[in-house]
Amino acid sequence: MKRFLYSTLLLLVSLAAFAQTSAELDAYLREFPQRAGFNTHSYEFLPIKDTPAPGGFKPFYISHYGRHGSRSHGSDETLKKLISYLQIAANEGILTPSGDTLFYYAKKVLELHDGMDGRLTPRGAREHEMLARRMYQRYPGVFRNGVVHALSSVVPRCLVSMAAFTSSLQSCKTDLVITWDAGETIQKIISHGAPTAVKEKAGAIVHGPMTAVKYDTMYVYSRIFTDPERGKAIFKKPGRLASYIYNLARITEAFDIDENLFRFLPWEAVLSNFNRGAFSAYLQQCNSVPFGDERLPRASRLADEMVRKADAAIAGAPVAADLIFGHDWPFLGICSYFGLEGYGYPRLTPEQAYGNWNGAKLCPYAANLQLIFYRNRKGLVLVKFLANEQETLIPELEAYSGPYYKWVDVKNYIAKRKTTNTMTKKEKTTKPKGFVLEHPAIDVADPVATAKWWCENLGFTKTYERDDETHTTFIVDASGRVAIELYRAKTQPQAPDYANMDPLTLHFGFTSTDVDADIERLVKAGATLVTHDKNPGFDGAMMRDPSGIPIQFVKREKSILLK
Repeated sequence: MKRFLYSTLLLLVSLAAFAQTSAELDAYLREFPQRAGFNTHSYEFLPIKDTPAPGGFKPFYISHYGRHGSRSHGSDETLKKLISYLQIAANEGILTPSGDTLFYYAKKVLELHDGMDGRLTPRGAREHEMLARRMYQRYPGVFRNGVVHALSSVVPRCLVSMAAFTSSLQSCKTDLVITWDAGETIQKIISHGAPTAVKEKAGAIVHGPMTAVKYDTMYVYSRIFTDPERGKAIFKKPGRLASYIYNLARITEAFDIDENLFRFLPWEAVLSNFNRGAFSAYLQQCNSVPFGDERLPRASRLADEMVRKADAAIAGAPVAADLIFGHDWPFLGICSYFGLEGYGYPRLTPEQAYGNWNGAKLCPYAANLQLIFYRNRKGLVLVKFLANEQETLIPELEAYSGPYYKWVDVKNYIAKRKTTNTMTKKEKTTKPKGFVLEHPAIDVADPVATAKWWCENLGFTKTYERDDETHTTFIVDASGRVAIELYRAKTQPQAPDYANMDPLTLHFGFTSTDVDADIERLVKAGATLVTHDKNPGFDGAMMRDPSGIPIQFVKREKSILLK
């Protein structure tokens, strides 16, 4: 039943809201098409910039979380299917020269895959070897004293990444003492993803915009087959064919194949596949508006572990660095938990994230987060955050200087994350006794304009819009739990005249932390104030949105909600 309700509300997302890819992201992907693989794009070793530390501060400790390096696909099933169809065409002699090229590389990648799902490739090992050398060259003083502790996910590609990184680090300083560890207890701390409920709700949102993207399917058939119509008969589903080609093209770089196979697809199809992956990852794993508060608590155990180890080093433990090797989703989660720009801030709605969030730049293979700790003679500790080796800010936190933050301020900042989800496990799993309100529905004169204003000014997110005469639109509040349906009921000649209706007949009430400020902001946005009552324990303002719908903002000393 729960899945049905989510599907009813979210499955078909507004097509208009998700139609475009930003010019900036489009240019970034066109510059080097292999970036269009999103999280299968190999690491780019960009120039490093180090803002000088404040006077008297020197680095003494590093905390590092690194995603495994470039790897093979988790399954070779789509490769085998693509090859089987191309083999039929080859037997019939209808492959174009381009089709022959595609066929050749598909077989080559399958050979390199060698039945080893998700294995670290030689390129993936080199990525970690180079990352270690660059770390040592950048902060050699950190490694003069102390042990390096390395932990890894139990997944082989992470274990091999750890081995490559630490062996390279030791080659830089042969007397460096390194310890290694992995196991299920460690796995529970360092490897985590979004809760199932978030995956389901985000998945429903992702499904809509991707199906709205249209491209020239005959372009694909004509590139591969001398007889496109026969090609269509062999491979009847053009969307699936495009998906198979995309999955081949996005993994070639991991095998050191310098060939852009994305060229076999219209650029719209490449963007469609890229955006689906990046959009899904952002909604599920980062600090998105609808799901961030549910996702981030999952990252708290890893953050607590990193904080604990850092505090031990600050207190004098003989450790130079703590290195953790894991996966992409925990990487996105921990970067979001620390509030890093691009991951945890700014918080994006689905409309803002789709076609704009640059997952290829922020989460490639071997993506890494490094916390570099500095101390002066007075004992003040600063920390600098490097996301993929680049200085990255926490926009919501005031810096001590440049990209340097007081460690105590960072700890206080992330401690607030723990207050975003205080429900106990029992409360989360207990089924409610009775029905749960999904949405109220209201007949309005202009559903599109009303939804737009509520989204822009009240923090709602549009999750569905029907392209017919009713313009039925669903919008969901900032909690992600309550939806409102707006529509023009054609069974009635006109919508109710809310502007002349007593607000006590119908109104929508919202909680407020500062009623006066909300009044001022919303009046500027086109709302009107009806009444404003202040009593002990209650501050409430009745207003109307630009279409006349009564909206109320209340601040209560004691909540009327059960939780």
